Amino acid sequence: MQHNQVDSINHPGFFSILREFTTNLYYYIPNRFQEGYGLNEEAIDIAFKNNIKLIITVDCGISSISEVGKANNYGIDVIVTDHHQPQKDIPSAIAIINPKCDTNYPFKELAGVGVSFKVAQALYSKLKKNQDDLWSLLDYVALGSIADSIPFIDENR
Repeated sequence: MQHNQVDSINHPGFFSILREFTTNLYYYIPNRFQEGYGLNEEAIDIAFKNNIKLIITVDCGISSISEVGKANNYGIDVIVTDHHQPQKDIPSAIAIINPKCDTNYPFKELAGVGVSFKVAQALYSKLKKNQDDLWSLLDYVALGSIADSIPFIDENR
């Protein structure tokens, strides 16, 4: 599940990374004119009807408290990857990967595509895969970061 801006759509690499580990992978990009941005109840219903057991958001979800709650009620786990500023309350996801939520992460200004890339790096590291394969995705990360108008400092360079 992702919202439809260049910074998140332009990261097909994240899905290609996940496809290395499972063929049972689907993506859903909501129609922003009919469903708005990001995770929404219609998407949760579609996931439930299709027996989806895990939703991973890309560049959205940090403010989707009721939507994640609905997914939980359906027995669907949710992992939120986002870079937007969290509100006081955050969703009850099984994991939230957002540099603005993690007080230990040193750099808070990654774009959504940058967060996805960091997740891919962590996955490769955990599974002891060669991270050289990831560097081919940096063009997508750069384009998405430019589109998101994030500051070009530190990790964004």
